[in-house]
Amino acid sequence: MVNSVVLVGRLGRDPEMKVTSGGASMCKFSIAVDRPYRGPDGEKVTDWLDIIAWRERAEFCGTYLQKGTLVAIQGRVHVRKWESPEGEPRRAYEIQAENVQILSGGTRSGGGDAPPPSDEDAPPSGRANGPGPSSNAAKKITDGDSYDDAFEPNDDPYGGE
Repeated sequence: MVNSVVLVGRLGRDPEMKVTSGGASMCKFSIAVDRPYRGPDGEKVTDWLDIIAWRERAEFCGTYLQKGTLVAIQGRVHVRKWESPEGEPRRAYEIQAENVQILSGGTRSGGGDAPPPSDEDAPPSGRANGPGPSSNAAKKITDGDSYDDAFEPNDDPYGGE
């Protein structure tokens, strides 16, 4: 079985950085991906997809991505399930990013002739190359948030972090 997805789209807002109670960095953002056809009214049809990046990849995204950045995301679909306060089952479909490549615009490192960075360029220490921490302040995830340490990928078959 294969669970793999490749997407190209633009960030709809600045990424949101968080740190789990276990100390793992997490970055969440949404991208707009246009479908290859137009709707009945002649307008573009756009899907908004939620992306989650963990650890070094999260640090990279928080440092270099911002609203409007065109990115290529390679990852896998993750389904998160829970019950609403009324007891109704709920699901959220998210893409867990395994590779993030900036295609154009939005880098916080300024202009220049250098190609946009990739999360593969990040050193093993977990700090992405660049001007320093992002303006997106990380915060601890509280019990009321929907992400906990159990959600983190623990047994990455691809040898991730």
